[in-house]
Amino acid sequence: MANGMSTLQGLLRELDELQSRISSSLARESAVVAEIKQLRPDFNPPEPPYANLTDPARLRAQLDAAKHELGMTKRELDMADHELATERKMRQDLQSFLDDIRREAKEPFIIPGLLDAFLSISSLAAKIH
Repeated sequence: MANGMSTLQGLLRELDELQSRISSSLARESAVVAEIKQLRPDFNPPEPPYANLTDPARLRAQLDAAKHELGMTKRELDMADHELATERKMRQDLQSFLDDIRREAKEPFIIPGLLDAFLSISSLAAKIH
């Protein structure tokens, strides 16, 4: 238990030091920005990465935007999945058609001119779908 208390005290001390450093860094940041603005009144400092961590409204807006983007991405993925399924079905149908032609080619029944016509009709039908 004594070891746990010393660990806790050490962590609390480290937390206090970190918070102190953060406070002094933020104060220094404000001072530097003020000095820059004296030299260049039109200076607009970039928003620090931690600025939006404390603004709940901004966080909510970012979350809502991310949810909207996720929804759109899911819809796009669903459409792509549907398109892929359609393409796979078309490929399967064409493969079946080719297999039929190969079977016919073993015992020639279809003459080459008819084969070309069948392929043309098949490609036209595929373009329509």
